[in-house]
Amino acid sequence: MTQLLLSFCYAKPSGYVLARMDAQTNAFEWVDLRDVALPVVGATGLCRVGERYYAALQIRVPGTVGTLLAELDRAGRVRRVARLAEVFDAHSLLPWQGELLIVGSGSNQVFAVDWQHDGAPRVRLFFEREPGADTLHMNSLQAFNGRVYLSMFGCKPGASWRDARDGQILDLTAGGEVVRRGLRHPHSLFVDRATLLCLSSCDGSLIHVAGAPRGADRPLDGYVRGALAAGGKLFVGTSMPRTHSKSRGVSEAAYLATQSSAPAAHAAYGTSGMHDTLAAQTGGGCGLHVADAATGVSRWLDLSPFGAELYDIVDWTGDAVRGDPTEAMAERLRAVWSADRRGLPHAHAARRGRADAAPDDGCGQRHERRARRARNARERSAGAARVELSTCADAARQ
Repeated sequence: MTQLLLSFCYAKPSGYVLARMDAQTNAFEWVDLRDVALPVVGATGLCRVGERYYAALQIRVPGTVGTLLAELDRAGRVRRVARLAEVFDAHSLLPWQGELLIVGSGSNQVFAVDWQHDGAPRVRLFFEREPGADTLHMNSLQAFNGRVYLSMFGCKPGASWRDARDGQILDLTAGGEVVRRGLRHPHSLFVDRATLLCLSSCDGSLIHVAGAPRGADRPLDGYVRGALAAGGKLFVGTSMPRTHSKSRGVSEAAYLATQSSAPAAHAAYGTSGMHDTLAAQTGGGCGLHVADAATGVSRWLDLSPFGAELYDIVDWTGDAVRGDPTEAMAERLRAVWSADRRGLPHAHAARRGRADAAPDDGCGQRHERRARRARNARERSAGAARVELSTCADAARQ
């Protein structure tokens, strides 16, 4: 198994946040989100239920990050989308007893979502601790031996999460009992054979949580987040260190200053050697560790041409991924250029009509572009005010 579904959080340009890839052949395809009514600035939690996939999508709302829930089919097409108004700064997803559990990091809560095929999502509170604001940074969920576990950073001693040193793992089926603590930025609970593990993002280590004991694992380079054990391989994502808090918009210049150095060698994902240099300068950058359980051989794929922060990884069992990674890279770069040129928060122009993104110095065409920008701004403003965010009529009455 080498085919994966990936999520990129706090992405630029918006809309380029979900991708399917084959870690063996390097095939890469973006999931098309252009029909989603609001600008999608990132994606976080992913999960699979049968032949359907679900993704938590990030949208900007005043003062925080709002949430859309999207359903994908086996071809990677978005089938429906709905707004989860109760969930702020969504993180991981977990199928559990016929519902989807979703972490609302922005309010220290976990919600259960019942989303039938013919109606709007029904959302109920599943767990909370000190609800209100993001003071604990709850993030990932995992089911293991009939129990649900949650990872969180715990209280921070100052204004920045970089100083948080009492990360915890809670057993939610035991009322939130703490089963591990004293961790540095725990993320991405995952099951490898008979063992429940999580990532210690700051130092790249794998932390035993429950189940069969195992020997010490070699720490991985970079700020690690996103993990999947499948098909005899371990996939672990890495992200670039932040210079600003994405949710609060304040400087985080010293964020993760203690993280380990970049990989000494890795397989570049893409065509340009500049990505090797970028990764080396940013403590591993955005990429993917692929370790073979049988041989112990590990390699690192550079995903920095596709995003800065990788959040989640799930196995993709749908249609084969055959997209050209070079074209996917170029598509995103065209959209970045188009968004910067127009001063827009999102840019699907590169997908909708590439002639529109081509430079032109004609005065008449410049006026036409200004008029088009004004029209687009009015349309975005009207779209942001719409409550309708679902493809089904019932969801519009949410």
